[in-house]
Amino acid sequence: MYSYKISTLGDITLNFTEVKCLKRNGNESVTIEFKERYSYLLNPKTDEYECIKHNDSTTVHFDRIDDLLEFIADFREFWQNYLVEIENKNADR
Repeated sequence: MYSYKISTLGDITLNFTEVKCLKRNGNESVTIEFKERYSYLLNPKTDEYECIKHNDSTTVHFDRIDDLLEFIADFREFWQNYLVEIENKNADR
């Protein structure tokens, strides 16, 4: 069965389980924000672990407005399919 969790849109591959939102930046780019993630690093000076919070995002630029709109439409389609897939998995439990 095909999974919509990881999909390639244009030149970027996304893991939709990590995507928080897509923001349009005018007619030139979109920013994909990812869910917060945490990591713990050992501080050698204190010998204690420190929690590091990561707020990652990536910006995709487009030369033409048509390409930008097509990317957004594809993103919406994959996002909806991902949500349906999650809903179906939860219903099977």
